[in-house]
Amino acid sequence: MADEHPEFVSQNLTGLTLCMYGLSSGSSVSNGSPWPMPMSFTQTDEVVVMSGAEEFRFIAAGDTCNILEAAFKRYRNIIFYGTPESSNWQKKSTKNDHLGKLLASSTLQNVAVTIKKCEDNEYPSLESDESYSLAVGDANSSIIADTIWGGLSGLETFSQLTYYNNDGMLVINKTTIQDSPRFSHRGLLVDTSRHFIKVPILLQNLDAMAYNKLNVFHWHIVDMQAFPYESINFPSLSETGAYSPSHVYTQEDVALVIEYARLRGIRVMPEFDTPGHTFNSWGQSRTC
Repeated sequence: MADEHPEFVSQNLTGLTLCMYGLSSGSSVSNGSPWPMPMSFTQTDEVVVMSGAEEFRFIAAGDTCNILEAAFKRYRNIIFYGTPESSNWQKKSTKNDHLGKLLASSTLQNVAVTIKKCEDNEYPSLESDESYSLAVGDANSSIIADTIWGGLSGLETFSQLTYYNNDGMLVINKTTIQDSPRFSHRGLLVDTSRHFIKVPILLQNLDAMAYNKLNVFHWHIVDMQAFPYESINFPSLSETGAYSPSHVYTQEDVALVIEYARLRGIRVMPEFDTPGHTFNSWGQSRTC
């Protein structure tokens, strides 16, 4: 089956990601609740008002790298504009923007993020340390982690703690958290052989995985139904095994998915079925 209804696939996969972890549209979620629940979580009723978007900053207080800098931009967008993409910013004036200019000294303007080790070309692995600590106070708010992967988890949690109160102000409760994942492999399997899924939709689901702190994208990329992966050494596999020339993942597409996932602390685990499940797709080609 090709992608006659890509919007259905997008909603189905994203909905599956959320429903797996109890965040379906029918469930009740309290404002400022982190997800999944941290190992140690203490939250008070004291509320801190966030500054306006122009004033707020994440600050690298320790090591820094391109993964962290990209995460700072992404989570600032998510917190204030509800989207990770800066090109989609909804630049509208809010109560926080006006308050941030009038009462800058009494709003939360900065979060210091201290990472012990952060490298530009780093990739997540099964052994990655994703632990972190988080503290939200009046002015001294911080995220501390040994690795960039723990730092990403801390940034995701911080974004989940923010919410709009009844007065329309973006706020956050004073909170302390010590957290590490219970399971080192937290994955989602997506089958793109039986139903080809366009790259933008795959990227949307990587965002949904990051929101739920899932860290493995199990990409069931080929099967007997279709071979949409473009092989450098055996190009006829996709030429004859894909649904059509437009239903193929190029080398550039795969590189984009891997990099997009890496920046969110997600590793891509591709699956190529063999020797079984190969007749219709692999068998079409005589290069192997």
